[in-house]
Amino acid sequence: MLGGETLLSALNQCLCLPSLCTLRHHTSTVKVTLTIGPITCGSIAKNIQMVAIEPHLAAGLTTLCGVSLLTDETALEEAGMYHPTENGVGGYCWKHAGNIYLFLDTYESAEQLAGKLTAGDVHLGKEMTVVVAHCFGEGISYPLLTALSCKEEDHADWQDLILKLINTWYETDAHKKIGPLWSFATDGDAICRKAGHHVFMTMKLTTSSPLYCILSGLPGLNLYTGPHEMTMDFDYKHLFKCVCTALHSSHMLLHYFTWLDNMDKDHANKLSFPDDPQDIPRAVELICAIIRLAKINPTKPPYTGHDGIPDIDTIIDFEAIKMLAQILHHLLEPFVDPTLSLSQQAAWSDGHAVVVSILSTLLLFPEEYDFDRILSVEDIDLMCVFGGGKYPSINQEDEGEDRSVLPQVDSQGTDTPLQLQAVDALDEEL
Repeated sequence: MLGGETLLSALNQCLCLPSLCTLRHHTSTVKVTLTIGPITCGSIAKNIQMVAIEPHLAAGLTTLCGVSLLTDETALEEAGMYHPTENGVGGYCWKHAGNIYLFLDTYESAEQLAGKLTAGDVHLGKEMTVVVAHCFGEGISYPLLTALSCKEEDHADWQDLILKLINTWYETDAHKKIGPLWSFATDGDAICRKAGHHVFMTMKLTTSSPLYCILSGLPGLNLYTGPHEMTMDFDYKHLFKCVCTALHSSHMLLHYFTWLDNMDKDHANKLSFPDDPQDIPRAVELICAIIRLAKINPTKPPYTGHDGIPDIDTIIDFEAIKMLAQILHHLLEPFVDPTLSLSQQAAWSDGHAVVVSILSTLLLFPEEYDFDRILSVEDIDLMCVFGGGKYPSINQEDEGEDRSVLPQVDSQGTDTPLQLQAVDALDEEL
């Protein structure tokens, strides 16, 4: 009977692969310290030393390089587990684990632990928060933190965690052995975004900073960073997901999707009403479908009526679809086309022309989308699009200094746009 180790041995001999014993002999095992209670600087420092510094030096990597801290969550089964080395119980959330005694010294401590869980003083982890350090120029990531989350953390908890990670990295001299921290990247979670804005939007770059020469030439972006001039970053794929969430359940798009080649009604329904709103590939497919749909000419057969006369409502719908497709195309293209050069990805002129062409059809004064004038103002920050130093969905409740510098449009003496003239005339007639 062929199977198990016999099958593996036969496969190794056929493909000239190393044996299992050889692989085990030449494999170095890295053990990550799992956080079973509150997150402490000690557990982070232990992982930095055992998981990052020692393997990095053992591999002969002595050249310092920039490091990015990356964080994400992974789903897991909600269950407690026994850790014999600590004689404690894991599986509880790191936010509330400080409210209980996690070690099984006596029978009473086990009963007390069960009572705290029943009372809701602590929760079983729904997800595992993972933080890794990734070196730019290397294909290796070093896990620094694994902790269970009950999803009740707020931005203050994440602020404290981010600062613990940064401070511990520098206290262990990892910046001298691996490299300095350059950025902190999250998956786009709203709580992490808010914490990131509070930590990494606090200090303005000075002209003596090496980063100033790079970032000062990017119009529309602010010059604020965090500790050690770290910047924050978010997973761009979540931008696609947020856009598609707004487009889900659009019956107009659902109706026209069936006009596309290789798109039946069932496939169109799955795009418009996905089972998993977090499905990134499905979100990209939805955007691509809208871009393909905009290329259809509804005034020509087979999209006209039986008499060959185009439907006026369909033409109006497709004008809106074309406008939406232009925006989505410029949002998606730099991330999915690997043939684009860096200059093509950062091209401003094409996107500028599309935005101006769209805004010119709206009820706006031309001065309100005169980007050449708006972006010529020093310290302009397009992230504060609503002024008041506020970031959408980040810190609406917070009070702070207004760092936004958005010019005010002086419409006095400016002719009213034709669209507004038509609306005013209609109001007077009514």
